[in-house]
Amino acid sequence: MSAETTTALAALVGPSASDELIEDFARAVLERAAHEHPKRGEGEDWFCNNLTGYMGERMHAVLIRLRDTEARLEQIRADERARCVAELRTYSDELMPPAADQVIAGDETNGFAAVRFASSMARASQLLESGELSTPSVGQRAAETAGGAL
Repeated sequence: MSAETTTALAALVGPSASDELIEDFARAVLERAAHEHPKRGEGEDWFCNNLTGYMGERMHAVLIRLRDTEARLEQIRADERARCVAELRTYSDELMPPAADQVIAGDETNGFAAVRFASSMARASQLLESGELSTPSVGQRAAETAGGAL
């Protein structure tokens, strides 16, 4: 979702849920589960209906908070991925010249092993940067679990 879309959506539906609202929701869920429900045929469960209405009227703020949290998490993942890519490249760049020198000096066994290791670090950085080597997001895992039905 673009920053413009996120801003427009936030303006349409209001602010994110506060910690207090999340705590109220948790209490409401516990209260709904704990209270004695009327038996079938004994009438409406007004307590549950009231709590459901209360929660429904405020759900948009909870969903905004969830969306914002997912966006922050994705940014953290992207930042960490970039940091790891840079670290792997630096490590590979530092290892390759001495490894090549070992091969040139005739220490083929250790030299080729060091070249292979440095090349592996470079390849890992490429795969990580391209997304081929990454952890799928929560949404991706849910979609895969549901067979893409989301």
